[in-house]
Amino acid sequence: MIFLETPRTIVRRFTINDAGFFAAMNGDEEVMRYIRPVKTKEECLTFLKENIQLYADKPTMGRWICIEKSSNLPIGSAAYFPLQNTEDVQIGYSFRKPFWGKGFAKEIVVGLLNYSKSLGDKFVVAITQKENIASQKALLANGFRLDSTYQEGEKNICKFRCDF
Repeated sequence: MIFLETPRTIVRRFTINDAGFFAAMNGDEEVMRYIRPVKTKEECLTFLKENIQLYADKPTMGRWICIEKSSNLPIGSAAYFPLQNTEDVQIGYSFRKPFWGKGFAKEIVVGLLNYSKSLGDKFVVAITQKENIASQKALLANGFRLDSTYQEGEKNICKFRCDF
């Protein structure tokens, strides 16, 4: 099921057939640097199955795979789901290193904002670590503003918000 389309990507649900790509993304220290600790192949399979179950539990939410239209290759992921311990809905995104710095994050943010608006949301949030300047630029370029900062363990977290 396609959730959104941008000029250069198609964003759809992950399937169990995407396990290799999912493991490559979630096992890559550079990709996960500002997101979460890397996972083993076995942990990735469990995490993928949890994500697939979320589609059944909350059909409009989840982590989705981003496919580049021109190559038909998976290049990253996009997310739309509740921000833990809040009533807020957050967006997120990550890409394999060869696709960094090519505008895919900004493009996916626009797509996720349009998706969120179509569901009737009044606002959406995104979180980054303070050091993740590239991700913050993609958010700020698309109407987000810094809402708050806080500590999460040893991480300095910036919470951004975009009102519609």
